Amino acid sequence: MKKYIAFIRYFECRHGRTYAEAASALELSARTIGRYFERIEEICPGLSIERSYGEGRELRLRLRPRSPLCSSASSQDILTLHALHSAARLAQRDGDEHLADRLTVHVECLLSRLPRATRLLVETQVNNLLEAEACAPPPALRGCQPQDLPMRGAILDRLRLAAATRSSVRLVMAGNSIVAGIKVIQYTDQGMIVSLRTNGEELSVSLSEIKDVLGIDDLLLGLVAA
Repeated sequence: MKKYIAFIRYFECRHGRTYAEAASALELSARTIGRYFERIEEICPGLSIERSYGEGRELRLRLRPRSPLCSSASSQDILTLHALHSAARLAQRDGDEHLADRLTVHVECLLSRLPRATRLLVETQVNNLLEAEACAPPPALRGCQPQDLPMRGAILDRLRLAAATRSSVRLVMAGNSIVAGIKVIQYTDQGMIVSLRTNGEELSVSLSEIKDVLGIDDLLLGLVAA
């Protein structure tokens, strides 16, 4: 089974591989490579084989997981796709091109079976969130006790969805509340800072100051549909 795992990992790439490239890298004949693909279709129904042609019209093949998304996507899918995109960017920044490729392929797979209009909307929302949230490793939520971490994480996800959909929300803070749009979510040495747009003005608050985010429940419960 190890030989199939190595084979699958080699072909889980962004742009595919030619038979010649695979024969050289894996030390297999073209006929054996063909047999491997036939066997993988039998033992790995969760994988699909994608065929394309490069600039020189050479056949390129790659393996991709079959998408669990069928005709719709949820708000949680938006957050998952954002997390995968961010992880791919971090891997690329750190020089791990192999991991970046695999994460990118996985994102493409998740999107591939959505109807075109829904996919375009999902991609727009994910890109909105990627613009708002700087690419950085998620820091510990400083100043929080362990029992507070789930609540802080839920507030952060609500802020992310507001940024993804460019919706205005009501932020409840100590002693007051404001209606604002989410401009940027920044990671700093002091914790997370949220830049807001409200009444034509911009202000920044710490994530730890925000006690609740209202007006996002319909996004949390609903499906993303064009």
